[in-house]
Amino acid sequence: MSRDVMTLPPRPRPPLTIDPAEFIAVRVIVMKVVADMAGHFEASGAGRAQDWINDIGISCQKAILAADISVRDSRELERMRREAVEQVNNILGSIHFTRNRNDAN
Repeated sequence: MSRDVMTLPPRPRPPLTIDPAEFIAVRVIVMKVVADMAGHFEASGAGRAQDWINDIGISCQKAILAADISVRDSRELERMRREAVEQVNNILGSIHFTRNRNDAN
């Protein structure tokens, strides 16, 4: 006895949506935590705050390059990685640290 089994094509994924207010909130939290940690790093005498922020940036870039990112093709993967690295650089680059005072704008 033969059965014809009909398979349905997979449903397309819904587009990724990001709540702008949530993104801003997360960005501000990250910037504040990084600025405060950098300030504590410098206050402890372990080194310059900006060097610590730069090291965080390098670590984030390495993590993005090593991440298992699900995309359709390799060109999209490279674009996604490049844009993610740019976002890390933008976020960390907007943290302005001065001695005895740190600001996460």
